[in-house]
Amino acid sequence: MEGFLTILALFVCLLPILLVIGLIKPKVVLFWSKKPTRLKVVGWWLLLEFVFFIAFGLLNERFESNKTPEEIISSSKKDIDDGDYNTAIERLKRIAPEDSLYTYAQELIGRADSLSKEEVLNKAIKEIKDKNYDAAIRRLEKIAPANYGSSLLRRAKLLSHLKESNLTVLTVKDIIMSHGVKVRCFDEKYEDVVMPDNPSQWFNNVSTASATIPKGQPWTGNRDGDLVLLGKALFEFNFDGKNYSWNIGTGSEFIVQKTDRGTYKLYPEETIELLE
Repeated sequence: MEGFLTILALFVCLLPILLVIGLIKPKVVLFWSKKPTRLKVVGWWLLLEFVFFIAFGLLNERFESNKTPEEIISSSKKDIDDGDYNTAIERLKRIAPEDSLYTYAQELIGRADSLSKEEVLNKAIKEIKDKNYDAAIRRLEKIAPANYGSSLLRRAKLLSHLKESNLTVLTVKDIIMSHGVKVRCFDEKYEDVVMPDNPSQWFNNVSTASATIPKGQPWTGNRDGDLVLLGKALFEFNFDGKNYSWNIGTGSEFIVQKTDRGTYKLYPEETIELLE
């Protein structure tokens, strides 16, 4: 059966070549016809494509249904290695619960599903970096965002909305204790932005800013030997005569506008709406 499918697949691959030859010299392909024309060549090509497509689909389905659980497992592993995760999942679903390989099949389904979603996330991150937010949103909405990729989907939607106002977002990556409190962020392209040691210099349109760590906040160590804040820091500043006080930590976001000099202007009211 597998050999027959291979031969059938080769015939399907030859059809485009025959089409090209037939369009150049119809008589070579339609040698039995008294009046070979290019239109007849195209008609026969479409008919054969349709017939071979239906035949290949039916035979392949029959071939797959006759596979043993062991063969399904082997084929699915190859599919996963080749990055064809959906095909692997559909194959593995055919293994019945009463089969001894059912548990292993479910493990492989989980692995393929995770890799498939990871691939989607990586593609979405690239689209966000390229500012192709709508494409990232469409891609992420297909993978059950309530359980997976929800934060990335929210980020794509936020950046898409801000793009119209020439604004962007800075996201706090971490807050570390290294010769004082240091805040590290990343921008809309996921490029690192290290904030100045002096909080008053974080944004060029705020004044008398400060960042303090309330007592009792949890910390952990990183590979560089620095302490990383697990809780929240208190960020206080004055903008246009009004005092603001925010708790910020990993994942906190600032709505900003990047200037020609590479600095940032903070938009406090827009950021407050985001925090809410």
